[in-house]
Amino acid sequence: MKGTLGAFGLIKELWVNESGLPVWDDYPGPTWDPNSGYRGTKEEAAAYVVQSAAYAIWSGARVIFHFMLHDDCGNGPEAHDAFGLYRNPNPAPCYPSDAGARPAAAAYRLVSTHLRDAKPLWRWRSTNGQADWGACTGQVEWFAFQRPDGARVLLAWTRMETPATITVTAAAPRGVVYDVRTGAATPVTPVAGVYTFSLPGATNYNTPTWCNPDRRKQGEAAVGGLPLFLVEGP
Repeated sequence: MKGTLGAFGLIKELWVNESGLPVWDDYPGPTWDPNSGYRGTKEEAAAYVVQSAAYAIWSGARVIFHFMLHDDCGNGPEAHDAFGLYRNPNPAPCYPSDAGARPAAAAYRLVSTHLRDAKPLWRWRSTNGQADWGACTGQVEWFAFQRPDGARVLLAWTRMETPATITVTAAAPRGVVYDVRTGAATPVTPVAGVYTFSLPGATNYNTPTWCNPDRRKQGEAAVGGLPLFLVEGP
């Protein structure tokens, strides 16, 4: 989009509209259809919130709109679209429920708390600890951002179905790892200036990708695995 605008001498702020992943494994999603196209699990939807925000902020997005707060009626009363960070309240025009929070709500809080006005520092893609920018081969995606208060926010996740172990050079004497599904904080301390983390493999193959157009349950996934969310300092 930037290239097309630039070709005509146009410069516009980048706004991301209606970003979100509907879930199939929670009411009113189609719980009977785990292969439901363009959907994911509640956990995958939380991962998507973090990953899509990382890509957007890195690309210079000024505003990111998440779709949506509650399920509302989705694409209609028979569509079974569970788009919401929260289930619908009761009563509601469609799919009345308990207004309960899904894991994506915790992920949204983390993103809005730690990535608001954050400055991109660096991005990397690796396989077995070595740089690998291949669209169809790079195993782990990395992003580093700096909060306005100077803290470093490091995000990393797998792009494939294979789990990965990563090592991270510490940027501060201690840090906090946040669970993107719950927001729970775990203090961490590096050993000899280095952290070691295990990343689970990606699981979402509900959507075709450039390298996996047939939705085979291997290789590049539509949504990466559960992200590491590490905050160090200030």
